[in-house]
Amino acid sequence: MQQNKMTITYNLEQTISKLKESVNLLEKNEQYNDAYALVCGIKSIVDDFHKDVILHVSNNSKPPKRKRKSP
Repeated sequence: MQQNKMTITYNLEQTISKLKESVNLLEKNEQYNDAYALVCGIKSIVDDFHKDVILHVSNNSKPPKRKRKSP
């Protein structure tokens, strides 16, 4: 069964949101410098990817076409 675009978009946004939340929690723990640097890199990638996804979704979401009534 193939998922529709809206379901995929929703699932992707939820996953990104959870990932960002986890990264933010890890980022607060700065005592491990190597891990902190890695987390900052991941956060940057996730933020950029999230912006790209939002931009792509907003560009591809068109309102449904109205059917013209037959005379």
